Amino acid sequence: MAIENIGESLLSNVRQRNDKIARQNRKAERKDELKALGMTLAVGVGNKMLADRAADFLNNEQILASNVLFKNASLARTQAADEQKKIDKHKGTAVDFYRDQMKTEFETQFKLQQDPDEIGTKLYDSKMFDELTKLATARADAHKNLYESTLKIKDVDTVNASIVKEIKSARPQKVGDLITSGIANLFTGTSKQEREQAAIQSIIKNDPNRERTIALAKEFERTGNAILAKNFADMTVVKTAEEERYQTSTKHEIQILNDVAYLIETTIKKDRYEQRPDIVSKPKATKFFGTNTEETKANVLKTANTAFNLSKEPAQLLTSPAYAEFVKAVGDKNIVLGNIKTIEQYNTVAEILQTFTVDNQNLKDKERSDTVKAILSSFVSNSISTQGILAKGTDDEVQEAVGKIIDLGTLLKKQYSN
Repeated sequence: MAIENIGESLLSNVRQRNDKIARQNRKAERKDELKALGMTLAVGVGNKMLADRAADFLNNEQILASNVLFKNASLARTQAADEQKKIDKHKGTAVDFYRDQMKTEFETQFKLQQDPDEIGTKLYDSKMFDELTKLATARADAHKNLYESTLKIKDVDTVNASIVKEIKSARPQKVGDLITSGIANLFTGTSKQEREQAAIQSIIKNDPNRERTIALAKEFERTGNAILAKNFADMTVVKTAEEERYQTSTKHEIQILNDVAYLIETTIKKDRYEQRPDIVSKPKATKFFGTNTEETKANVLKTANTAFNLSKEPAQLLTSPAYAEFVKAVGDKNIVLGNIKTIEQYNTVAEILQTFTVDNQNLKDKERSDTVKAILSSFVSNSISTQGILAKGTDDEVQEAVGKIIDLGTLLKKQYSN
């Protein structure tokens, strides 16, 4: 073959190979483009699916959150509504409702903080009422805010985080915590003298009887003793029928059952208007002779008070001026006439009363003065001798001595009550 032909043949083969390579390259490029396009489409579709899924998730979460919020808010609404029903059924205002609700626990905690000598004197009754009213008012206001907040809840669509937050912030403090903090505020950082001053101020503020508050203030100034001052005012300026409808008295008597002596206690409430029947408690029986002398002495005191109550009867026996001086004389012995605690105190008061009956001018019924003085003298002698019998005598001797106190006390009351 000629050289020229060989050269052309080689050139032709090169062109064919180059064309083939070019075609392959173009085919590869198109594949890459299609692959890239496919990947782009796939990513786009995937992103959309993910976005849709995320949107669905968020929507479901919002619905779930709304349901949870609604459930919690609905529970608060139900509780507030139930509380409001109780308030509506209660006689009085919401403040009255919460004050009555907290009263027993508040008084119990208050007594745990008091000095032993203060317990039973009722010195702080008015102050406790004022403090209870403050706590009850705060509780009533908190309930009102909560109740009004829950009324905004209609359905799940009306509930949002701000309403739930409002309801949560409006939730009142627990009653127990409220009482504890209230008691702490009364006693923490205050002296007994400061508390007594506050108690006197509360009494003066709340007592509508001007004569009694003046007597209280004067006696407090004279003695510097709030307990004795209140006792004096209560004893000399007694509450009227309008101020205290029911008069409460406690009766004690000894009954023998199977050769065992029992002290029977009964509380009686009498309507001063005599329109309602007496309210008589269920009798409470305890063994008269306790496990020790102190318990027995306490029972003797209860029986003596029933026979002749030195906290009440002298007011019926003595004239008003004499009675006022009698109460002062008892207070000067550091004895609270309305809260005689021991048989020894009882006998001291009885002896003071006897000194006031020496002068007939101190007695309301002067015609029977000699009889009254004779019976009172025997009564006091027997009561004092009972102290010695309690220390050394037998149970039968104690029981006999108490029997004499009961008989003489009953006889003494008949002299001026008929």
